[in-house]
Amino acid sequence: MQYEFFFWAMLAVVAAASVGGLLLGRLHSLRLGVIGCIGLSLLIAVALSAFVSRLGLIDAALLSGIAGFLFSAVISFAFALLIRRIVLRGTAT
Repeated sequence: MQYEFFFWAMLAVVAAASVGGLLLGRLHSLRLGVIGCIGLSLLIAVALSAFVSRLGLIDAALLSGIAGFLFSAVISFAFALLIRRIVLRGTAT
């Protein structure tokens, strides 16, 4: 049962990173978007570590925090860059 909650937590990480990347890609500056993605990834990592440790999987809390940070960073950066490219291409034409 604990691993089912862990699965849903990782699904929430992917969803939050996707939505965050979509919103951060609309920012005016690339620098602000990168800072926002890193901040979002740190927030997700801390929240995921706290959630996993409350499930009783304390030995996996650090690893899940690191994995959550990396997953959310890659996903949010990808979405932010994709949205930024779409917005810039839409304003150029």
